Amino acid sequence: MEKPYQGQDPYLFLSYSHNDMNAAVEIVSALQNSGYRVWYDEGIDPGTEWDEIVASHVESCSYFVALISQNYLASDNCKDELNFARDLNKSRLLVYLERVELPAGMQMRLSRLQAIYQYRYSEPNDFYKKLETANGMDACKSDSVPQTAQEIPPALEKTTPLKNVEAPAKPFEAEELGFGDYQLIPMHKAAMKGVRKRTGQNAKNGEQI
Repeated sequence: MEKPYQGQDPYLFLSYSHNDMNAAVEIVSALQNSGYRVWYDEGIDPGTEWDEIVASHVESCSYFVALISQNYLASDNCKDELNFARDLNKSRLLVYLERVELPAGMQMRLSRLQAIYQYRYSEPNDFYKKLETANGMDACKSDSVPQTAQEIPPALEKTTPLKNVEAPAKPFEAEELGFGDYQLIPMHKAAMKGVRKRTGQNAKNGEQI
C-alpha cells in the first residue's frame, strides 16, 4: 500500500475505523493499484493536531468514501468525519463492510447516498468492479496506472516459438500447428509440384484457373 496522497490533484478521502484496518488496507491498495489518488489518516505525523489535519483533508477532497461497520458507528471521530463531509456537500459513497442497523437519524440522512454492500459479494473482484463504477469517483483517478507487474498477453503465454518445423513425410498431408488464434498449415513440396504441374497442363489446354 502506498502512502497517503499529497498533492493538488483531486483525491478521495477514505474514512474508516482503525478497528477495520485490514479491510481498509485492502480497499486502499486496490484503489491505488487502479490509479486512484487516496488520502487516509495514516498520513498524520505524530504530534500534529489530528482534528485539524483530518478536517483540512476532508475539506480539500473531491470524493468521500466511508467504510461503514459496527466499529465505524461506535466511533465519534468517524461520525464527525462523515457529518463534516455532509456539511460541505461532498460527493459521498458508503461502503458497508458488514450488515449494520443505522440509528434512525443517521438512516434518514444517509438514505439518499450511494451505497455498496461489500459483504454481499462472494468474489472480491466483483466488488472492486462495482466500486470503481461509483458515480463521480473517476475525478480522483490518475491518467497513468501504476505498473505493478509486466503483464503477458494470454495468447503469448500459451505459445512457444516454432523452431525447426518439418514438412510431413507423405504428399498431400498437412499438420496443424496451434499458434494463438491462428493456424499454420505447411504443405509438402511434392504437393506444390503437383499443383504446378496441373496448372501448366490446364494452361496449355486454354483453361483459366
